[in-house]
Amino acid sequence: MPTQWQTIAPIIRRTAAQCIERYEYLLDQAQKKEDGEDAADDPRKLKPGEIDPNPETKPALPDPIDMDEDDLEMLSEARARLANTQGKKAKRKAREKQLKEAQ
Repeated sequence: MPTQWQTIAPIIRRTAAQCIERYEYLLDQAQKKEDGEDAADDPRKLKPGEIDPNPETKPALPDPIDMDEDDLEMLSEARARLANTQGKKAKRKAREKQLKEAQ
């Protein structure tokens, strides 16, 4: 392998072989674009009603500011439940310790 890939690989935390693979893939994509071939996996080319093959790559949508009261209540309950899950064991042990001391 050329030393350029061995130099670059530790910087981007990949192996030299992975760097070469990625470089060749990018060259192929550029060649396809030059030849006029469309990449089928590009989500920007989707028509209305088609399903995005990689929805995880899209950024999350922000919560709407003017939510229904039911939605706001549901969110506050969910936040309370999540906050309550942390430290339950410590609280229980402290309660048990107080009970033992009281007896």
